[in-house]
Amino acid sequence: GEHLSVENMTKAVSLVSDELNKEMREFTVCGERYDNLFAHHWYIACDEPVDQDFVRRRLDELLCELNDDYAVERGHALKDIFVDIVPTKTFIQWMEKRGKLGSQNKFPRVLKGDLLVDWQAFIALQEAEA
Repeated sequence: GEHLSVENMTKAVSLVSDELNKEMREFTVCGERYDNLFAHHWYIACDEPVDQDFVRRRLDELLCELNDDYAVERGHALKDIFVDIVPTKTFIQWMEKRGKLGSQNKFPRVLKGDLLVDWQAFIALQEAEA
């Protein structure tokens, strides 16, 4: 967490969005245990078809370029990153469900604890209904 700023995350997602010429305005990331180490799990909003694996690889490359500490951690404790592309409406509906819809409320860029549990349950429900 301390090795990656919200500014770095926002910049990397914006650069990927620009490269693909696809709108990706919302995202969030969480830390997960993975192979006795850790991984980042990204959820990125995009309403157009996009190569999820390309986004994962490019996002990781850009974060390494933008942040030396992140690059070092990718060789040590941060084993991998995962990316799920989800519809923008999923982010909006989750905020609405929490009573946080509106311009005064921003989607959390980093999820942990109860918010993460709620988000993952919401994502699972969305996938089950699709």
